[in-house]
This record gives sequence, C-alpha cells and structure tokens, in this order.
Amino acid sequence: MTTDQTPADVASGAPPGHPARPRGFGVLFLVDLWERFGFYGTQAILVLFASASVADGGLGLATPTAATLFGAYLGTTFMLSLAGGWVGDRLLGTRNALLCGAVLIGAGYVGLALGGWTFVATGLVLVSAGTALLKPNLTSLLGLLYRDDEIGREAGISLFYVGIQLSALAAPLVAGLLGEVVGWSAAFSVSAAAMVLAVVTLVLGSGRLGEVGARPIRPASPSERRAALQLTLVVTAVVTGA
Repeated sequence: MTTDQTPADVASGAPPGHPARPRGFGVLFLVDLWERFGFYGTQAILVLFASASVADGGLGLATPTAATLFGAYLGTTFMLSLAGGWVGDRLLGTRNALLCGAVLIGAGYVGLALGGWTFVATGLVLVSAGTALLKPNLTSLLGLLYRDDEIGREAGISLFYVGIQLSALAAPLVAGLLGEVVGWSAAFSVSAAAMVLAVVTLVLGSGRLGEVGARPIRPASPSERRAALQLTLVVTAVVTGA
C-alpha cells in the first residue's frame, strides 16, 4: 500500500535493541487492547447468554440455535471486514473509519446489555459492522505509521499480539464471572465500558497520529460512491426484512 501522507514522528525511549516506535503506536495499541477485550468477552458468553432462560436474563434459545446465532455473528463480522477496509481506503480514511467502528461497537454492546430480542439483534449487527470497520483499518493505520520500516513494523505487530493475548486471557474471566454472578447485562456493560475507553483513547490521542490516515488513500469516484450507497441500502433492506 502506498501513500503520500506524512508519518507520525518516531517516539523516543524505545527499549535497547528494539526498533523505535512511532508516536501514535501507543494509541493504536490501547484501542486494539480494549476492542479485543470486548470481543473476547462477548465471544466467551454469547452462547451461554443466548441459551439461558428468559427468567435468568437470557434469550431462552435451544443450545443448537444459540450456537447458530454465534456462528452467524462471527461469520458476518469477518465477511463485512472486506467492505470495512474498502470504506477506510476509499471513503472515510482509515482514522475516521476506525473511530466510527469503535463507536458502533460500543453502541452494540449497550444493546446487548439492555437485553431482549430487538436490542440484542440490533446490538449484534452494530458490533459486527463496527468490528468490520475497526479491525482492517486499525491494521492499515499501523502499517501507515511504519511505512517502509519493515523491521519496526514486524516488531510492532508482535507487540500488538501481546495485547491481544492479554485481552484473550482476561476478558473471558471477567465477562464469565460477571455473567454468572451478577448478570448478563453487567458482563456486556463491561465490554461497552472497554469501548468507551477505546473511543476516548483514540480521540485524545489523535494528535499523536499526525496526518496519517486522516484522508482516503484512493478516494472513490462519484459513481463508486453511488454504487456503494445503493448496495448498502439493498443489504440493509434485506437484513431488516429478514
């Protein structure tokens, strides 16, 4: 991927023997940390929540149906990521797409915390759409920070995976404990709170990113924008009609 956007300044104080990290690296690391916390927490309890009885705050689904819901949620998220990357590259710019994705995910977790079929269904759609916007554009933005520094990029991605593993370890424990002891709403509320932290981190730390990702790399033509809008309307109609 090529771009004429100016990279953020390189941060000082990197550990001895490690490549220097761009100033915006910490911002993206924390955003990814909080987003993955919410993702893995929800992944750990979604089937349990959906199969729990209505009296216990769940949806009361049969276990196979709850597992199907879980699979549809994950599959939709990964398929939409193709469109999410296109939106960042061609329409909004990676940074704006990242912010929009974080807001959508947080709103989706609020819907899950509220409970009930309408809020849960809406929440899952918002989380899927938001994750599809956030993940590919966050990865793209990380690459733009390093540009041609391949060694530094590899070290940065490795450090990102440390944050992912921390979230993957802590989130299921926290969400599972809250879901079983306090209630499912509390478990999803923690994921929503994590996304609030992600949004605040991104907004307050935007200055450290410089101009990286502020504009689309290859802006879409008017005809491409119209086609994207028409496709979005069709997909939305099909989903809401179903």
